[in-house]
Amino acid sequence: MSLGFIQNIKFLDEKVSNEDFFDVSHSLEELNGKFSTNTGSNIIGLVGAFGVGKSTLIELYKNKYGKDKKWIHFDAWQFPDRKELWEGLILETANTENKLEEILLKIEGRDGDDKKTLINIFGDGLNMLVPTAGEFVKYFNHFVKSSPATRVFQLQEIFKRLIEKIENKDIVFVLEDTDRSGQDGLFFIETFRSFLSKNSFTKNITVIV
Repeated sequence: MSLGFIQNIKFLDEKVSNEDFFDVSHSLEELNGKFSTNTGSNIIGLVGAFGVGKSTLIELYKNKYGKDKKWIHFDAWQFPDRKELWEGLILETANTENKLEEILLKIEGRDGDDKKTLINIFGDGLNMLVPTAGEFVKYFNHFVKSSPATRVFQLQEIFKRLIEKIENKDIVFVLEDTDRSGQDGLFFIETFRSFLSKNSFTKNITVIV
């Protein structure tokens, strides 16, 4: 079917395709070479105008070479604020690992609530036997008290622990549309790069921007 001078109307479809209409085999091999030489952590940038096939290239590579890797796709366009970018990436990663509720509690600072409840129950019984036990319980409750993760370094610590729990040795983060977040998107990429360089992981981590 044709539409004007377009001989194949499929070319107008903006959805990610699993078909190689334009023979990107050379780019696929080049991208595979980047992965093959990667040990540790690495960031790969795919630069091109809207609609040229960046996402399709990733999908083709994923199906041909990347089936043994853990793929986590994150659309930065949904999170214009830099703090929300980190939270969004962490929650997307947690969701792929079926740990969303657990990580939400950590980010919101409510992961110690069960411990505090247990301590309070224990304290009520102890106070009946030892009147001064209340001070001990008060101190211990303060010890396990947690607060919301509001700073980037706190979110990164949660993220690091989450990454180490992923079973796959090779992890690929695909960050879509970070450029649309402007300066905040650039800051996010830079802090991600810094995060990878400052931490040692037991995983091979590749970030495609």
